[in-house]
Amino acid sequence: MVGTATESVIRLLSEFKKDGLNELDGKKIRIKDKKGLVRLSDFYA
Repeated sequence: MVGTATESVIRLLSEFKKDGLNELDGKKIRIKDKKGLVRLSDFYA
């Protein structure tokens, strides 16, 4: 839907998990650090 390759999304989610920003449980994604994700998105904007 966002025009991003599946591999890119998986790679980003794995990096976020490594940084403690999210948790992955099967098909579920839990945000652990919303402020951290917002700071990261501001960095790339």
